[in-house]
Amino acid sequence: MFCAAHAEETEKKAESKDFASQDTEPEYEDYVLSDMESQLRKFSSKESGIFSVNYFDSQTIVQDTFGDTAVRKIYDKNRRLIHLEGWKISSNSSDSEKEYYEDYFYSSKNERTPEKCITINLKEKHKLETLFNEKGLKISEKRFSLEDESEGKDDKKESKKESKIEESNTWKYDGSRRLIENEKITYLDKNKKNIQKNVYDYKIEGEEPDYTFYENGLIRLKRVYSAPGEYKETAYFDNGFCVESYFKHGIKTEVLQKAGGQVVNRVVYEKE
Repeated sequence: MFCAAHAEETEKKAESKDFASQDTEPEYEDYVLSDMESQLRKFSSKESGIFSVNYFDSQTIVQDTFGDTAVRKIYDKNRRLIHLEGWKISSNSSDSEKEYYEDYFYSSKNERTPEKCITINLKEKHKLETLFNEKGLKISEKRFSLEDESEGKDDKKESKKESKIEESNTWKYDGSRRLIENEKITYLDKNKKNIQKNVYDYKIEGEEPDYTFYENGLIRLKRVYSAPGEYKETAYFDNGFCVESYFKHGIKTEVLQKAGGQVVNRVVYEKE
């Protein structure tokens, strides 16, 4: 995997240039600043805040600031996003805080779509590891909690260590890039976890797919279409109890309550 070199060093230069000298809140006067080659370097307006472009070595840094938030993106020489970070900025530069950052990795020097992204959320203290397929669609994501190794705001004291996995997600798609399955695992403790799965079956072209929801291996909800806007939705409960709801044109027309396969209650809704 490839990630452009010197990203950390470039980031420190940019922070020094963009934040350390920012002792007062930016004034949003309308102006456009270009360099000698007529390339946009800075743009400001009351409606959109401040947008700026800077160059360090072979990397391009794009920063978008509005109010008390700022987002900085770093691109490599091939114009691929390799680093992104979000800041909460203050009129006092020493009080400005980096809230999160993302690092993108690529399978080769010529690949345009990232295969992996690592996100560190410093505010909420968690880490995300995301994998993408060759089409740029997410195929898996794991979330870890983070523990502070030390206190402080400067970069040297931002180090974190993995604590435990909190949640994982996987996604599957068909040949048309449509989602066909999503599984979410929530880790409650060392010996207990909750598994939820959503399955989609595209039977009617251009219409909503049939849908099945599982929890810990048991079907809890199933929706099956017979025609556009017409479907049967069944909610499954424990002890053999279920509720079947029928819809036409998206409007509920009938409800059957069943226990052990036998109808125990029936409600028919009159047309208005």
